[in-house]
Amino acid sequence: MKKSGLSVALLVLFALSLLAITLSFDVRASSSTSIDVKVEHAVDIRESGLIIINDTVTLATLGDGVTLPEDYVLGFPFAYRSNLAYAFAYVTSDPSSTLELDLNAGMGRIGFYGVNVNLPATVEKFTVVFVFSNSISFSVTQPEETQVVTYNASFPAYPSLPQLASEVRLKIITPTSLNYTRSSFENEGISFARTTEDSRSVFSYIKSNLTEFSDQPAWFYAYKTGTAQIVDFDEVERRIEILGDEQVAVSDSYRLVNKAGELGEIHLRLPAESYSVSAFDEFGIVPGSSVQTEQADLHTDVVITFSLPHSEGDEVYILVQYMLPWKNHVTVGNFGEFHVSFSLSENTTAISASLTSPKKLASPASPLDS
Repeated sequence: MKKSGLSVALLVLFALSLLAITLSFDVRASSSTSIDVKVEHAVDIRESGLIIINDTVTLATLGDGVTLPEDYVLGFPFAYRSNLAYAFAYVTSDPSSTLELDLNAGMGRIGFYGVNVNLPATVEKFTVVFVFSNSISFSVTQPEETQVVTYNASFPAYPSLPQLASEVRLKIITPTSLNYTRSSFENEGISFARTTEDSRSVFSYIKSNLTEFSDQPAWFYAYKTGTAQIVDFDEVERRIEILGDEQVAVSDSYRLVNKAGELGEIHLRLPAESYSVSAFDEFGIVPGSSVQTEQADLHTDVVITFSLPHSEGDEVYILVQYMLPWKNHVTVGNFGEFHVSFSLSENTTAISASLTSPKKLASPASPLDS
């Protein structure tokens, strides 16, 4: 009798445990389904070879008594993890307001790489930026005298989310210098709307009811004609020094490998209004006559002619130093805190086949910001 009574008690405890687990899962499921999610998945294919994905997430509560989550996790199929150079997040309405981002966050299912965004109570819309390198393969042909460079870009077709998204606005953005050939989306019967915005080609499509944990890959083919530099960026590092006389001194160092032909010069883009630009290579300072600068609205174009041209396969090191106006990049907070900000733009007009050794994976002021 005692043994039988003990067995009954254990069964009751086991049943209660199962009930508690079931209830906890029901609560989580109810919480997730009470939030509507919409995402803009903007895939920016850079001429330099980088792919920058901006996932802008809009959260809305469904029903009374529902509150916005304190954090949110999203990501992409794990196959793209090795190509991730860095990531950061910010409040969409105020890009200078960065959000804490936990890398390599669990998504509740294997096969995905996730990041967890910590959200203030009032944030309903935020953007996560993923920068991928070595996600574009290139082929170069030279029929007669015109060089043709073909781009084959690979990226997550949609964001990977732990719940259904009622709407995903897909945008694929390329320089107008790239001519679209075909993409994997054609296999789905998707027809893009094509527009031009700020000298960029935009391919748009709206997908309704994206299922949770989307793991669909995508590819996008385009080509350009004309001369192209193809290099591997093994390492890029930016150092920022705030000087006491309200000046900002910046040093950008690059270690790269020439992948095709003879490399006699390199084209770089620095932040807008950069001045007092100087450069150094492995032989020392580059003469001022070999450093040409041109100011544009959003950046400063720099062409550096090497002391000696580099053959295919050569490793190249170059350091660029310049100054920036204090008022455009530095704000002073409480207790003497200095906040330095740079917008993300293309860092080089050479074709960057890879960035294999980024200094930091997550940083709002990363080496490639400019």
